[in-house]
Amino acid sequence: MRATILTLTCWYFLLHSLSGQTFKLQGFAAEKNGKLLNNVTITITGTKFQKDITTSSPNGWYNCDIPIGTYDVTAEATGYQTARKTVTIKDRDIYLNFNLLQPPPPSRLDKDVLKVGIVYDPPMFWFKQKNDGTTDTLGITYELVKLLEKELNRKFELQLCGYVESPELLREGKLDLLFGGFIPSLHYPKDILWSYLFMEANYRLIVPVGSPIRSLEDLKKTDNLVIGHYDEPVVKEWISKNLPNATPSAYEASDWYKCLPDGEVDVIINEYPYAKESIKPYFKLLEFIPEPLNQQGYAICVPPKDYRLLDQVNNALQKIMKINAFKKAYKKYLDTEIPTQARTPILTGETDYRRYPTRRKYVVQTGDDLEKIARRYLGSETYWKEIWNLNFTDRRLNGLKELIVGSELRLPVDLEKN
Repeated sequence: MRATILTLTCWYFLLHSLSGQTFKLQGFAAEKNGKLLNNVTITITGTKFQKDITTSSPNGWYNCDIPIGTYDVTAEATGYQTARKTVTIKDRDIYLNFNLLQPPPPSRLDKDVLKVGIVYDPPMFWFKQKNDGTTDTLGITYELVKLLEKELNRKFELQLCGYVESPELLREGKLDLLFGGFIPSLHYPKDILWSYLFMEANYRLIVPVGSPIRSLEDLKKTDNLVIGHYDEPVVKEWISKNLPNATPSAYEASDWYKCLPDGEVDVIINEYPYAKESIKPYFKLLEFIPEPLNQQGYAICVPPKDYRLLDQVNNALQKIMKINAFKKAYKKYLDTEIPTQARTPILTGETDYRRYPTRRKYVVQTGDDLEKIARRYLGSETYWKEIWNLNFTDRRLNGLKELIVGSELRLPVDLEKN
């Protein structure tokens, strides 16, 4: 019994002596990259204790003597998000460090309602609002808009807009997103961001039934050739580059295909499979040539510098392209199967890199070449030049396709299948 009393007495004096003691709470504050930060306010709050101290040079350090207890500790600095931690002081000094993050840049994602422009481009990109406020809808774009609205968890306020002026509406802040038949090109305002391609497309020839013109080579051999096309910059660029001696004839009217049977032009160049629906009224007069003239696709326009929104749109697109509802709509409106994988649009190298600052680095492995890497990350080996464009100034990239094992390549936004 005397031994028990003695033990309890020792514990009482030990706890009593500890209750009057203080221990050091100390540490540093730094950015995520390790840069130490001074002038960070550290606030220590307990039941009967509160103190503010500031980190100071040379190493962003703070320290404070505090009694035994449990404390909430916050670190605050101008231009950074507040960090909070809980710590219990028992019988020794404690080191408590803070990594402060800068707040995310402003984004349309901070809004509950996004103004979404839909380009009137029938029949695939058609949208109409009735007088009673309801919508009469048709087209793959509108199906995509509904699914994206759900994935982003934002309410969309839809607005019909014209093809030509719509990119400026986006740049001026009158629209938050823009949908339609947009083929990414540097001929559009260069600060506009482009999402992953939501629809595969390529240029194809439309000719009168039985025409001797069956290929691009046939076009190059034809004198005084007049080419009909929809009035937009990307196809103009393609014609100028590939058929410099031809005369382009641009149209904006919805029923412009009649220019070919009427004899105004010799051939039409338009996107496929988009034009499969448009050509149906002329199925006895006009036909597609099966040979693709190029490889491209349609993307969503995102406002300049809003990379948070771009990332969220791209993440949503990867999910949407696997949803059965979108697969069915794709088959319904385009009469073809949806691409198995979203990929980044093909743009000019360094300009493209500025548009997509969040890049992934890839370490070259034995047996790699640009075509293999492109097939895995971009969905097709034909886009090896996109990787080369991003890395052509790197001396470790020898020639066009010869790679050095162990070297790092900059890649477009991660499209890895896994």
